[in-house]
Amino acid sequence: FPETRSGKYMRRFLRSIMIGEPLGDTTTLRNPEVLDEIAQKIAAWKCQQQLADEQQIFETYRYFRIEYHLVGTPREIPLRLALVTITNPPVNALNERALDELNTIIDHLARRRDVAAVVFTGQGTRSFVAGADIRQLLDDLHTVEDALTLPNNAHLAFRKIERMEKPCLAAINGVALGGGLEFALACHYRVADVIAEFGQPEIGLRLLPGYGGTQRLPRLLHGRTRGTGLLRALQLILGGRSLTADEAQEIGLVDMLAQGSQDALSLACALARAYIMEDTGDERNPTTELGRAFAERKRQTAAWAAPQPGFVEDELAHILAHPSIERIVRQSQKAGRGHAVAHTIEAMRYGFTHGIEAGLANEARLFAEAVVHPAGGKAGIRAFMEKQSAPLPTRRRLVDAEQERLLGEWGLLLPVGSPFFPGVSPIPTWQYAQAVVRDPESGAGAHGDPIRAERQIIIPVALPSPSQALLYVLASEVNFNDIWAITGIPVSLFDEHDRDWHVTGSGGVALIAALGEEARREGRLKVGDLVAIYSGQSSLLSPMAGLDPMAADFAIQGYNTPDGSHQQFMLAQAPQCLPLPPDMSLEAAGSFMLSLGTIYRALFTTLRIRAGRTIFIEGAATGTGLDAARTAARNGMDVIGLVSSPEREATLHKAGARGTVNRLAPGLAHCFTRVPSDPELWR
Repeated sequence: FPETRSGKYMRRFLRSIMIGEPLGDTTTLRNPEVLDEIAQKIAAWKCQQQLADEQQIFETYRYFRIEYHLVGTPREIPLRLALVTITNPPVNALNERALDELNTIIDHLARRRDVAAVVFTGQGTRSFVAGADIRQLLDDLHTVEDALTLPNNAHLAFRKIERMEKPCLAAINGVALGGGLEFALACHYRVADVIAEFGQPEIGLRLLPGYGGTQRLPRLLHGRTRGTGLLRALQLILGGRSLTADEAQEIGLVDMLAQGSQDALSLACALARAYIMEDTGDERNPTTELGRAFAERKRQTAAWAAPQPGFVEDELAHILAHPSIERIVRQSQKAGRGHAVAHTIEAMRYGFTHGIEAGLANEARLFAEAVVHPAGGKAGIRAFMEKQSAPLPTRRRLVDAEQERLLGEWGLLLPVGSPFFPGVSPIPTWQYAQAVVRDPESGAGAHGDPIRAERQIIIPVALPSPSQALLYVLASEVNFNDIWAITGIPVSLFDEHDRDWHVTGSGGVALIAALGEEARREGRLKVGDLVAIYSGQSSLLSPMAGLDPMAADFAIQGYNTPDGSHQQFMLAQAPQCLPLPPDMSLEAAGSFMLSLGTIYRALFTTLRIRAGRTIFIEGAATGTGLDAARTAARNGMDVIGLVSSPEREATLHKAGARGTVNRLAPGLAHCFTRVPSDPELWR
């Protein structure tokens, strides 16, 4: 329109038509009748735009996808649930560009009047958000100013989520570590799958949490479990160890846990739908679970803004003097993480003293300084990527003699040698086990000579999942892999799992003490059955299941897993529980399966033996070698075995061998000597 008086009037009338305001006096126009035609055109255009908006379900960004779902019956303004999925495989890490996009998305969702609730979740099945992109921290950030960009962007995004005038839920479908947990903490409600894992592992990188963890986690847990919440927050942040979903719910970190056939996303969306359809919006009297949690979090957020210097002097000082925190601090100093721990405690003190806004700004500065420090984040991240990180502290000290006495008096611990009758005797809460443990001061595996390094300890009794059995162990097998686990040679198995102990034992004989629902439904086993325990575990859902029993994601329980048979009550998969052969002693019945499983895999899967062919077996007169010779001979093979005496030659011939080689016979003994330690002497 021209820059004339009529043109200005026309622009004003056009704006009023667009936003639905009254037009008022139109006589100043030369042709006011045209306004009706323009209004009709605008109305038609609005209908087309509304239809396009309603049909647009997805918005795709580089690191996020948004879905809009209409909830309930149409209203004057249709209300929608926005589902935001983090799409940065493999672990949905938050790099700088992802945080920029997140800020844009949050602003967009906050402005949309039709979006009444937001659910955040992660792509895939294993990760909500696994934290920051540590490769970016190592390679791209070299000044404090550069490093400040990440925490500042994260704080901006998470503060917008926390302050949004519509509830935000985290549907935690896997690991929520570091920045992932801090993301979830900013949401008003957290729903977790049972497989989810939580933690602030930054201390292991010689860093401190930088996306709000030092500020929100202590406040949230203290508010939910007064007396223990602040202690658990400090243990989680300073110790760097992770929590299971059950543990997270127990301490108030998770609001709802998806069990059985439930999943976190479905539960979170159901909560959001109920809120959109049923809640009145009255913060003083919310009517839904999410509405009540949303109102409470808004009250908490307002309270967190106030400085609490008295809290620092009383509550925080008291918790920092707790024996478990003092032990974590000592261990961290020995492991080279002393500065990171000191800065983490400083960040908490400052935040409580000056309020959460100042605390977040201070946390960002401390985090940025740690990231670029050569002996701090740079060294810590490099060690982590090279698998050379110092051990983390243990979670708690082992049960001591006084605690053992009390557990016994309360009937929570079954004395060794006491009778146990499945189905009649109560299953104790605690049990004795033989294990190698992490050193309580250093956190490293206390490996060594098995006669000293394997210790009797007291650990909790776990209950079986639907496809598992809880077994009362009568006889437990010892194998070479148990020695490897105890000695830590060639590798420490504490590098493979997060427990403070590793219970050894490779199968045995047991009574079924409890049985999961699916195992009971299958009908082969029942409580009280006497069974042999096969130590080989397979993924029951592996696509390889039903083929070679050692091919379906196979693991040896007690070696690849930290829960072997050297304990009173052990969990086993139902297929590991086999009927006892009638002609074997209990000891023999509990030790033949691993040997025959190894033989089956070697002969029939790997070698694909056929009758009429020849096979040479070393160590053929004892153990697995003898069983392999016997099995090969019975399948029509010509067996030749390496032995060390005439007596063993006779044993092997009795098993069906066609020939033997006695390595100690004259003329051969010089061929079978120890390999010299000096490579120059190898021939």
